[in-house]
Amino acid sequence: MLNKTAKEALLIRAIDDIDKLTHRGYLYAGLPHFNCLFGRDSIICSLQLLDYNPGYARKTLLKLASMQGKRIDHLSEEEPGKIIHENRLRNHELNYKWKFPYYGSADSTPLFIVLLAKYYKKTKDISLVQSLWPKALKALDWMREYGDFDSDLFIEYHRKNPQGLRNQCWKDSLDSVFYSDGHLVEPPISSVEIQGYKYQALISLNYLAEIINKKLPVEQSRINDLRKKINDCFWVKRKKFFAIGLDSAKEQIAIISSNPGHLLYSEAIDEDKAAMVVERLMKPDMFSGWGIRTISSREIRFSPFSYHNGSIWFHDNWIICEGMKKYGFTKEAALVRKSLMEAALHLNCIPELFCGIARNGKAPMFNDNACHIQAWSAASIVNWLNSH
Repeated sequence: MLNKTAKEALLIRAIDDIDKLTHRGYLYAGLPHFNCLFGRDSIICSLQLLDYNPGYARKTLLKLASMQGKRIDHLSEEEPGKIIHENRLRNHELNYKWKFPYYGSADSTPLFIVLLAKYYKKTKDISLVQSLWPKALKALDWMREYGDFDSDLFIEYHRKNPQGLRNQCWKDSLDSVFYSDGHLVEPPISSVEIQGYKYQALISLNYLAEIINKKLPVEQSRINDLRKKINDCFWVKRKKFFAIGLDSAKEQIAIISSNPGHLLYSEAIDEDKAAMVVERLMKPDMFSGWGIRTISSREIRFSPFSYHNGSIWFHDNWIICEGMKKYGFTKEAALVRKSLMEAALHLNCIPELFCGIARNGKAPMFNDNACHIQAWSAASIVNWLNSH
């Protein structure tokens, strides 16, 4: 099904979606629900589009840097050094219980640093690195002082606005983080993929410091300690897989989810565990045949029609695929990539997400609550077809 003509049509659609969401050189998240700037989404889109057009990364970095947190404001959850979650125009604020820009995400700040380093590696634009270096150091300060508020090396999230987002990882639905018995986890929560982003950010900071002849801001021993703690504290021995997170007591939230696949992208997984992670992600309860689900079909809260508890997301699969390649699992990455592109052709769009039903001769099903155009979904396709 993925012949040359189909690939060309899919790429044209993806680029058209990107064009529709481009605003002043950076990307809004999606239509119709998220026609605004998001920190996490815009950063990941920029990473995906580095080969296609690194200008998106440059504009995104500058825009997010201009909105970096300066003070403590519990209503907006702003903190010094923090990168925004989202920003909406004033006429959209009536249905929200927080003010904009809103800072309720724990991952956009480390990802900002990751993007800066990857942008430099692609463009050698040292002037941007030099100009944004103080912003990167402020982001580091946020990770140390506010992100890791119990000083255990992990970033935790816990809303400061009682009406803000309960979950401040990428799976930010109310019910997206739960125990094996189905009970919701009460924050603060240390989400596993965010620890990988932090690990990647610390390495990126030291790399950039060397580029511009600055003192290394992070001791290598601290980076090593973080990696070890990720592999020790999140690894569920009986399941041979990583927990989705740690709860407030630092106990494992031991459901099977796609989140640990992001650790592959961050290269935070020890080699002896990587093969087990990939193998688990490719089992039928996770890999539907159309892509990797957000959680296992065996989990008590699984529903293929949910937003985060069993659906399939293009960007989630893109991150996992990139991580698989880093660890040498190219066949698995190719299969996942192919399945997502085939799903997009069947759906005749590249949506935010689609239902996590098993393939088994069944066509993929659109989720009515999803955006029909989503930047990091379209950018996944652009990356796959522009880079392979």
